[in-house]
Amino acid sequence: MWIPYGSTHYNTATGKARKRVKCEWCETAYQYDLEREVTGTSKNLLFLDGQGASDRAADRAQEKLESAIRYGVDPVPCPSCGKYQEDMFDAARNDYHLALYFGSIGSLILTFVFLVIGVNITEGRKIEMMPLWTKASMLTCLLLAGFAYLLRKWLTARMDPNDEPLEQRQAIATERCIPITDDLLEDADDVWE
Repeated sequence: MWIPYGSTHYNTATGKARKRVKCEWCETAYQYDLEREVTGTSKNLLFLDGQGASDRAADRAQEKLESAIRYGVDPVPCPSCGKYQEDMFDAARNDYHLALYFGSIGSLILTFVFLVIGVNITEGRKIEMMPLWTKASMLTCLLLAGFAYLLRKWLTARMDPNDEPLEQRQAIATERCIPITDDLLEDADDVWE
């Protein structure tokens, strides 16, 4: 029997900041808007401090937001040469080979399904009594999950975002970049990332 011992409070914070970049390839200055949404949580043990838990959740969300904005990077290529900066590579690689990522998760789910089938067939007795086909299916799914995960890691590590077609990168830059005026450029030497 489950006995409630408290509640969890959630607070979401959203923010936006303008990131200035100096291209490491052609030294063109550009900027883009970085948007983030984060969630802060806090426990209210024994239901004694609901308002305090809500305030703590809001404070944690604000702290996480400040960190996400300060250290966050979006993959926005240079509008002049169309190249991504080194610190944007990881962010640009995140969307590659997602099928392998979801395939590994699907294989793990299938492993669990075969485990449940095997337990039901043996009516909860020892795992050694499971039919061989359920054990083999579980092992195969686990191996597939591991292989898909490692293959995705290897492929994304080898991927260079600057190898994408130039037209595609320039289209992203045109959509995301905001022009920097000369007066902003002169007093912004200390804010380059």
